[in-house]
Amino acid sequence: MMAHIQYAMQDAISLENLHPHQQEMWGARPGSSVWSSLYYTICKPPFSTAKLANIDYSVDFSKLTNENDQVAVIDTKPLTVDEHRKEFKQGQLLMFNNGLPYLELYDCDEVEQQGH
Repeated sequence: MMAHIQYAMQDAISLENLHPHQQEMWGARPGSSVWSSLYYTICKPPFSTAKLANIDYSVDFSKLTNENDQVAVIDTKPLTVDEHRKEFKQGQLLMFNNGLPYLELYDCDEVEQQGH
């Protein structure tokens, strides 16, 4: 399942501000030449401040996380100006577990054997 946080959050962070969505594979219909890019970045300690690209807003993640936290952020266009993003290759499928990307079949199988 894919989910994203809605930008229009006005209150506390909660499940109501997350919603699952479904999209056709890579944002295109079968036979279409349309390609909707996807990007990801891995955030891990030491955390820093992230500045949003489209508005004047930043978040200091070092104050909101601890040394055991790690997360993958996946978006259709880079949301921040100060974090390096990797672009998915067209048709590429990655599996993310505990904030890390897995591409190779044997790696995915190992994660699945762990019950994740």
